[in-house]
This record gives sequence, C-alpha cells and structure tokens, in this order.
Amino acid sequence: MKKNLIIDFSNMYYRSLFAAASQNSGKKNRGSAFDDDFSDQFKTQDEIFDYWRHLITSTLIELVSKDEWDRVILAYDSRNYWRKDIYPEYKAHRKKFRDNNKKIDFDKFMPILNDYIEEIRLVFPSLYHLEVERAEADDIAAVLTEEFSNNGEYTELLTTDKDFNQLLKLPNVKIYNPIKKEYVECLNPEKELQIKCITGDSGDNIFGIRPKTGPVRAEALIKSGELHDCLLMEESIMSEEQKSMVTNYKRNVQLIDFTYIPSAMKNTILSDFENYEMNKFSQVDALHWCSTHNLKDLSTRFLTNASYPFMALYNKHKERKEMQEEFDIV
Repeated sequence: MKKNLIIDFSNMYYRSLFAAASQNSGKKNRGSAFDDDFSDQFKTQDEIFDYWRHLITSTLIELVSKDEWDRVILAYDSRNYWRKDIYPEYKAHRKKFRDNNKKIDFDKFMPILNDYIEEIRLVFPSLYHLEVERAEADDIAAVLTEEFSNNGEYTELLTTDKDFNQLLKLPNVKIYNPIKKEYVECLNPEKELQIKCITGDSGDNIFGIRPKTGPVRAEALIKSGELHDCLLMEESIMSEEQKSMVTNYKRNVQLIDFTYIPSAMKNTILSDFENYEMNKFSQVDALHWCSTHNLKDLSTRFLTNASYPFMALYNKHKERKEMQEEFDIV
C-alpha cells in the first residue's frame, strides 16, 4: 500500500511562529519537535524569526524522515479564497488579529515567510509544493486524500485544523496533531461535521446558525429534529427565526463541508498534482541554504542521514512516471 503524507503547511508555519513567540515569552514551547542550541529568550523579532526558520525546517525534516513515504505533499493557502464569494466575512478578522498582535511584527514577518516558501521549494524539490489559485490548503488536502483513499492508498494528514476531522470517514486515513503529538480520534466524523456546521467556526469568522449555540444546543437541535424539519419546510410558512437558521446552516455547510468544494476546483487540484514537475534533491544545495541562514544543527543532520528520505522520494516519483509512460504506450 502506498503511503502519503500531506502537510497543511500554511497551518504549520503559523503554528511554528506562535510556538517561537511563546518560547520568547518564557512559555513551554509545545510546538518544538527537536532539541537545539537556541536560547530560551530572544531579544529581537529577528531572533524569533531565525528560531522559527530553524523550528519549522527541523520539524519538516523529522516528518519526512518519520516513515518511508511514497509522497510528501506540502499544501499551501492561496492569497484569495473561493469561500469569500459565498461569505465575504470569511476569515476577515485575521488581519485585525495580526495588526494587534504584540509579540509578532507581521509586517516584518510576511516578507520573510514569502522568501522562505520560495527557498524551500528549491531546497526540497523532491516534495510536492501545491498552491492552487483561490484554494486553501484544506481543499488541496481534502481532494487528494479522497483520491488516494479511492485508490486504496494510505494517507496521513498533519494539521491542528479540526475541519480535517471529517476526512476520517474515509478508509486508510489518519490525522496527526503536531502540537499534542498524537493521532486524532473521532468516533463519528459526520456527526462532528454537522455539529460544527451548526455552531460555526470562530477561527474562520463563521458564526453559528443561532446566537449562543454551542455543541450542547447543537446536539439538541439534531435530536429534537427541529433543524431537520426546518430544512424541509416551505419558506412561506417559516418564522423569521427559522429562515435565518436555515440560511445560516446552508451557508455554513458550503463553507465547512469538503463535499461542497466546487467541481472545477477539484479538477484543477488533481490536474496540478498529476502534472507536477519534481526535481532531484541536492545535498549541496541544502547545505548551502543552511549555511546562508546559519543553521548549523540542520547542516549536521543533512551530512548524516537527513538527506536520504528526500533523495528516496524523488526516486519513487521517477519510477512512477516511468511506469505511467510505459502504461500509456501500451
């Protein structure tokens, strides 16, 4: 059985940043997946960002080395989201959060992040780096996970985003939470999804279908059949409250439920994946990049055994391409 690792990389680089900032404030850094030589306290934003670069890259190396993966896919958010067409306020609160953040200078960080993304595409060219116009990392992960599952392949997803839990309804799928350092358990993914569509998602600025509706009230709406009845009811006989509840629920389902990803978006994601051009990993390039950013610990790892998994991924990709070409000729 082929084994795939899909990393919600947009989630990962922000979580790593918050972990670095927490380290600076003296809190326990639960996001760190390694031991290093960095000080527990940083004096400047530059020191935080240097630590972040070390943290996220080291974690990435550790994840790639964790198993003999057939593919490792980094999924990125694009700058624009199709969900904003449905709900213009989608994630609208995040800019205010960044502007008001006292630990992290996001104006200074964003250019560093953009440079980092471009750099690791070159340093780790044997990974899939997928960013699709108007798609989020969630969309890429959901579409590919379903595709792999349908093909009888195993997929491990790395994220802290609970939206991904709905994918646990698919065979051969696991989710690993890198902060808690454990696999996610979800006994009823479809029910959890329905409850989330009722309660909304404050992290994405999606409001619940009714004010002050948490998981307990959501369960009650499901068990009583009230929501189900309203969804079947003719609008002409609904109260204003019922109309609002149904409208909000349908909106939330479109935003949260991955089965509502537009067909054209799914096709683009699959096409970009299938036509992805991969290159061979270069230990020399990786060492040069580490030297540029004074990442001595990572250089040592690349000189020992960290390079081999990246080399193996390219070789497996090359073998798949050659087999596909032979199949196409036949």
